[in-house]
Amino acid sequence: MQLPIYNYTTSTYKGRLAMHNEIDSIFEIIEEIKAFLPRLHKASDSVSELFYDQMNPESWEVFSQVVAGIDDLYQTLNAASNGLLDYGVDYGLQNILKQAASAIEIRFAQLNIQLDLNRHLAVGDIIRYEFMPLIEELYNDLGEEGDAMEARFASNLQIMSAAHPKIGQRLATLKRDMAHYQLVRAKNGAANLHIKQQSGGSAFLYSEYNPDYEVGRWVETVLGKVEGNQHIIVYGFGLGHHLLELSKHMKDVKYYVVEPDEQVLLAAMLTLDLQAFFESVKIERIVLGQEKNIIEEIMKDFFAVNGSKVTNIEIPLYNQLYYNEKLKLREFIQQATFSYLINLSTMNALGLQHAKNILFNTAVNLDTRPITNLKDTMIGASAIVVGAGPSLEKDIELLKMLKSRCVIIAAGSSIQSLQHYGIEPHIVVSMDGGEANYRAFKDIKLQNALFVYNPQIEYRIVEPRNDNYMHAFFTSDSITHYLMGAAHPFHSNFSVTGTAIQVAAYLGCQEIILTGQDLSYPTESMYAAGAQHIELQELEATVGKANELVDNVQGGKNRTNMKMQVTLANIEEEIKRTKNVRFINASRLGARIEHTEFEPMERIWERMSTDDSSIKRIEQALSSKGALYESSKKAEIEDRLKHLPQLINDVESELKKVKRKLNQLLELSRTNPDKCLNSMAAIEDHWGIIVKSKPFEVLYVYVVGADVHKLDRKLPELTEERNIQKKAELFVAVLGPLIDKFSEVNKELLSYIDEAIVRVDRLRTTQ
Repeated sequence: MQLPIYNYTTSTYKGRLAMHNEIDSIFEIIEEIKAFLPRLHKASDSVSELFYDQMNPESWEVFSQVVAGIDDLYQTLNAASNGLLDYGVDYGLQNILKQAASAIEIRFAQLNIQLDLNRHLAVGDIIRYEFMPLIEELYNDLGEEGDAMEARFASNLQIMSAAHPKIGQRLATLKRDMAHYQLVRAKNGAANLHIKQQSGGSAFLYSEYNPDYEVGRWVETVLGKVEGNQHIIVYGFGLGHHLLELSKHMKDVKYYVVEPDEQVLLAAMLTLDLQAFFESVKIERIVLGQEKNIIEEIMKDFFAVNGSKVTNIEIPLYNQLYYNEKLKLREFIQQATFSYLINLSTMNALGLQHAKNILFNTAVNLDTRPITNLKDTMIGASAIVVGAGPSLEKDIELLKMLKSRCVIIAAGSSIQSLQHYGIEPHIVVSMDGGEANYRAFKDIKLQNALFVYNPQIEYRIVEPRNDNYMHAFFTSDSITHYLMGAAHPFHSNFSVTGTAIQVAAYLGCQEIILTGQDLSYPTESMYAAGAQHIELQELEATVGKANELVDNVQGGKNRTNMKMQVTLANIEEEIKRTKNVRFINASRLGARIEHTEFEPMERIWERMSTDDSSIKRIEQALSSKGALYESSKKAEIEDRLKHLPQLINDVESELKKVKRKLNQLLELSRTNPDKCLNSMAAIEDHWGIIVKSKPFEVLYVYVVGADVHKLDRKLPELTEERNIQKKAELFVAVLGPLIDKFSEVNKELLSYIDEAIVRVDRLRTTQ
């Protein structure tokens, strides 16, 4: 009787282990063990039957083949186990192989005893009830065969690439780390993953026995926290078990998943039916890794539909395996939330003021030069971006000396402290549109410094303009982009320091030195001497309430608060984004700034004192600022400005139509449902005209963006509501206040535009 064991000899595998100096060879052997086990199980089943009848020579021959197969398995398990140990793999699969080999050895001893005693029935029992369950358990523990998993991965990759293209592209390029991320099965057959961390610890991602029970208990604990939420941030994808179970209880929830470990998601792609998973679990976004800019991007999407309320949960073991990464993510989320709230607050409080500044400053833009004239005019030079932190006082004398070696750029209100000490920088950068910035600049007298402003700057600051003014636009400034018909490559920052860094890099500076950029509260003072734009009482209160800590450049800690942490993080992100520039942090009392080197000003002066070659290039660039706009360009800008009132009036006409329809909607929902539905359709048509209009695209999103965000968050509820009366109530509640706000804003905008036109006309008559 021939059994399907084939040629499975330990010498073959020992030879392969000796020939290949790669751990991959061991995993190839493990794959072949998986393929061999079903054949051995079938052979064992057949041979055990023989011992319940009379044994004959042919039966003993068949039995010897099975014993040889089990012995080969035993020796191969030991060889593979020892091979893994040679590579430092003493966990996961290695333990499974070792324990299986030990169990086989014990059962072989039992088998030999019964053979010596000629107890054939006992031999059959040992094979059937000892060896066969052991083979079954080993087959389960080793996990699914590789060919099946690879086929599933190929199918899943197509599905992932269609749903989340960037994630699909990333996964397609990854190579599995099979030693540190071992796919196995729990005792109940569910997929499991054994993870070995770089720190040395290792753990199974799920229960070794029953992940389903573990995940079910987890869902019970988190339901109270997440019920009622339609958007949830989840830390950890794992192998999908947690999300799949949670979705059974929360079917309409959309998940934003952050998976810090790409190898875990790669493992999930090998075990999960992704098509069925995506049908059950609504994954809105997946983030792979923890890049801050990606987290900020996903948070913007989250806030757009969920407001500032953040509900987040995590897979339990991630608290252990990725604790530091989780703390960093929490910090990113806190900062993103704070930044979002500040932006909303700014739009609510200053949206109209900024629009007023931008419109009034159109005349200034027409009479000044764009910063684009100076692109790369200072290649190779060093720039010092000066902040107003207390540490500036310690570097003032060196700063005076370095003015003959570097381009000195004052970031915003730091100009007060520089002038207090008798220093006029080469460039001043300012962007703030509020009253405090006006107070900072109203008494500043610049002789030769280039003044680079953003059009949202408080308009009174640039009213007494001179030939040294230049303008730079933010990509987010939709009003200026429309009016000026040009886009500059600058993006808005939380602090003017970020804008100053962009200006320095745009000019071609290849080294940017930061001084006075404490970005924390190292002393009881908030600013260096000379700053007078903030009341002393407000300064003392801000510093006094700073109860958090941040690392400083001296190895100690400085006090800080959330606003300052967000500012620091924003500057760090700007530095990271700026390529081919060396950044030096010379703020000797300040916070440690990522992506910079700390170097005190004395050392900077030592290496620059003998080289004054850059200053001529700097002075030449500053003196030749390029041309003003051509008259034809100015005419186009004027035409767009003067056409805005008509565009706003057109929108106002549509707003009135929507308002009339809304006023009738509640009554119609009760008395004439069909007419109510027709009115809703008409409202949607009028609203479509409004949102596609230039005023909406250019003005409203900028001025009343916070209100537009509220509408965006309510739209899914409005769209999905099927009850006509409730839908009518939602129409009125959601659209009504926004329509009123738009009409109110239109009056203000029209008056600002009228004044802007007067200013432009006045400019033309004086030229």
